[in-house]
Amino acid sequence: MALPQHTEPDPGGPSLQYKKVDRGRLVVVEQVHHSLSVEQPTTIESRYVRPLSSDEQAYGPRTLDVGPEWQPVDVGWVKMVGMLCLQNRGDATLEVGLFVEHPVEPTILPGQVAHLCYIPSCDRGMKGESMRLPDPDRVADLRIRCPSSIAHLKGKYTVTAIPR
Repeated sequence: MALPQHTEPDPGGPSLQYKKVDRGRLVVVEQVHHSLSVEQPTTIESRYVRPLSSDEQAYGPRTLDVGPEWQPVDVGWVKMVGMLCLQNRGDATLEVGLFVEHPVEPTILPGQVAHLCYIPSCDRGMKGESMRLPDPDRVADLRIRCPSSIAHLKGKYTVTAIPR
């Protein structure tokens, strides 16, 4: 059974001409603007296209609750993640870490979580602050928590897992 054919603009042809693409692809277009009050803004752009090895459906975006305890990042049915996107949707800072079974650093004990990064909270004026992890090899070992949450008020995040 043949996979459905996708189309995308042909860079060598007129803007309305399309070429067939045999499999799924991941397209990333991101812009970061840095602006000082007295100068013109600086823009940093990143664009790339990566072919995917399957046409498996992405998991998400799903909005989930997270408490003060470390818990696995939910990637649904996706077994091999090609891109993981996390976005803070709550009013508290989230932490993302990597669960360590066999530590590389002597300061981290087996069964602990090595801190990777913070996703700042919405109460600091950064609603929707996000991060993406391209091709995370150890996605099953990723953990997330909201350290400032209490039992009745949990953090919220949106997760999207795109297959490799």
